[in-house]
Amino acid sequence: MSKRKKPQLTRGKLNVTSCELVFPVKGRPFLRIQAIKPNPFQLPRGSKCSVFILGSGFWDNVADTFGGSVATVGQGLLPNVMADKRGIDYDRINGDVERGNNIEFQVEFQTPPDLARATVHENVSNKTFFFFWEYIYKKKKKLVKLLSDVSLCLQVENDQMGVLFVLVLKIQNLLDAVRNENGTVQLTTEHFNPDENALNQVRGTEYPGVVDCFYILVGMEFIKWCIDVVHVFLFFTLLVLPWRWVQCCIVLSQHPKQWYVLVYEITTKRRIEKKQKKK
Repeated sequence: MSKRKKPQLTRGKLNVTSCELVFPVKGRPFLRIQAIKPNPFQLPRGSKCSVFILGSGFWDNVADTFGGSVATVGQGLLPNVMADKRGIDYDRINGDVERGNNIEFQVEFQTPPDLARATVHENVSNKTFFFFWEYIYKKKKKLVKLLSDVSLCLQVENDQMGVLFVLVLKIQNLLDAVRNENGTVQLTTEHFNPDENALNQVRGTEYPGVVDCFYILVGMEFIKWCIDVVHVFLFFTLLVLPWRWVQCCIVLSQHPKQWYVLVYEITTKRRIEKKQKKK
């Protein structure tokens, strides 16, 4: 069900000196990072990296836009797991003798591999704002629309070496990358080297564990099950009343906008009948 684990609340081991957000014409967006690593520092080959998207303000905005269930599921599916050569290259981080402690590497966002920048640009051209998320993109078949000034914390951890780096981003940064001709935005020290207070303000200090998320998800599934039971009951009711079955088929064949007209006519008719009975 949920694979959520609690993120660490330490600062990153890598001292980021430069960071670019790149959105190619077609393909997954990625971060191009230059950093200075401590000595010694090596990512073990068998280790895995986890990507957290943190920030109560960001997830509250997701809940306001798409409902609390979507926000809960999104957090419950965290973290996104990456491994060597799958989203991140360990050789680039481990470095070589010539480069010393100065390293340059890339981190790919786990979005659909065929995501086109032009498609995203069309969705935000009407001054609505978005943030893509693999689960929502696949299940809902649409881009998420969010407020551009909402901050989020992108944290990459290694299961053996701890937090690698932390970025504080805004939805506007993603929009700028989409709208630029070269699809690139140069981030500043405010994004990759925030002070402790600014980082904790966005990242937060408390997170629900897997048990809390499990209870919430089970409750959501139970509600959906109850709705399905009601639908089954209504289905058999239609079988018992064949004239209702015919009427239901007629309504289903109509345009969805016509349903609102039908509901309005029915409610108006009932109001008139109630007034006549009172007289």
